[in-house]
Amino acid sequence: MEILLKIILIIALLLVFFQDLKSRSVMVILLIATGILFALQMYFRLSWHLFLMGITVNLAFVCGLCIVLYVCTKFIIKKPFSNAIGLGDLFFFGCMALGFPTMTFLILFSFSLFFAALLYVFLRKKLMQQTVPLAGFQSLFIAIVLLVSWNTTTVDLYLL
Repeated sequence: MEILLKIILIIALLLVFFQDLKSRSVMVILLIATGILFALQMYFRLSWHLFLMGITVNLAFVCGLCIVLYVCTKFIIKKPFSNAIGLGDLFFFGCMALGFPTMTFLILFSFSLFFAALLYVFLRKKLMQQTVPLAGFQSLFIAIVLLVSWNTTTVDLYLL
């Protein structure tokens, strides 16, 4: 059962990557499924109270980040919030928040943003659109990290 869950999660993450890269949009049902798969993955690895506490803190962080992004785009950049970040990107932030303990989430979230920025710099000229497929790049990063962690005994993402 656990192996099947892992395979489906990797497939879902890769689908998010390809959809976002191709059309700069991701189906809502795919993001919901990805969030559920992330949550199940964490639920099976942690105790119930750590699971709930982790999700609560992570979602609070994502909400705080969204508020900061909104304030910055509205008052500093003076552009509509929808021009700064896509709705799918925000939903993917929430999906990631459901999948990892807080310290792991913060580390993976930060590094996935860095990975997305680097990937965009290298692929900018090859991309058809000038917008960043953030959810797609982040999902690719998470898929790679999960595959590495599942195939080694030295890294356990649920111990942090």
